Amino acid sequence: MNELPAAENWLHDKLANDGEVASIVGGRIYKYALPQSPLYPLITYSLASDSDFQGLGTVRILTRPLYLVKVISRGAPSSLVNLAADLIDEIIGKTTKDIFISTAGDMFAVSSRREAAVQFTERDPTVVGTIYFHLGGLYRLELFSLGRKVMDISDSVSLNDSVAVS
Repeated sequence: MNELPAAENWLHDKLANDGEVASIVGGRIYKYALPQSPLYPLITYSLASDSDFQGLGTVRILTRPLYLVKVISRGAPSSLVNLAADLIDEIIGKTTKDIFISTAGDMFAVSSRREAAVQFTERDPTVVGTIYFHLGGLYRLELFSLGRKVMDISDSVSLNDSVAVS
């Protein structure tokens, strides 16, 4: 199983489902590449590196992807852009235990911490005097597979069924 698509969906959903983030960037949360002529501010996230923690034989205990997550503004950052960066840090950087189900039906536990802050500017080579400001961080996720989803909350359970709850 490749955990990275599940990690990226988790990142997107955590940010997109936050009301304050949505009020600043709307739905402008992008993985890897921006669309042509995007509106700003916006959030991007991309994989910087990954490492697996191995058990005996071929058992992968967990994967530890490192993602660059940042808000980008056109021109100098406003207080809302700074707030968006703070929200990224609160939402992604301080997750101690979150359990989610991937689109493939796999269940994961995830925690995340910021490893480094990121801040830089870049010039638009096509428009004189236009700069883009980037503010965010490098976030290390620890993603542990809990196996396949066994049942939905809406599934019925008989007295003969056993359910493990953690």
